[in-house]
Amino acid sequence: MSTKRMKKIVAAAIVTATVCGMMAGCTSKEEKIEVNASTSPYEDMVDYFEQEGLILEDCEPVDINETPGYLTDNTNGQFTETKVADKAYDYDGLWLFWWDPENKTDLYENYESMAANQGTIVLAGGAAVLETEAVNGAYAIAFSEDYEKKQDAVKVFEMIENE
Repeated sequence: MSTKRMKKIVAAAIVTATVCGMMAGCTSKEEKIEVNASTSPYEDMVDYFEQEGLILEDCEPVDINETPGYLTDNTNGQFTETKVADKAYDYDGLWLFWWDPENKTDLYENYESMAANQGTIVLAGGAAVLETEAVNGAYAIAFSEDYEKKQDAVKVFEMIENE
């Protein structure tokens, strides 16, 4: 084999390796996040909704468990509890709720109540309620009135695999 031919083969191998390496780097950044509604951590679910364009990456979430106004209070202000789930955040109108089925807290009762009441979280025998839009595994979603991607979010959410 001539030196000239050998140099061409080595050069082609280097170019091929470089291109493959660059493509591998790009592919890993664009890989779809896989989630499961029963087993995925909350943060992965948020990342999934961001990937789907349903939560903006620069969104400042509001902790629903610590913020009054999300529950419908049927006691004229006498009911002050706001905690509904182990994690519950409002992402600019998409509300994401999660209950930990492996390490059940007192808030897991709200999940069981919701499951028994077709998606309605009922607190203190009806003193306060919160309507969810869809339930899947350990998660539920609801929306503010002005959330524009509601139908898309429900469709994406309901398609998430659940063990």
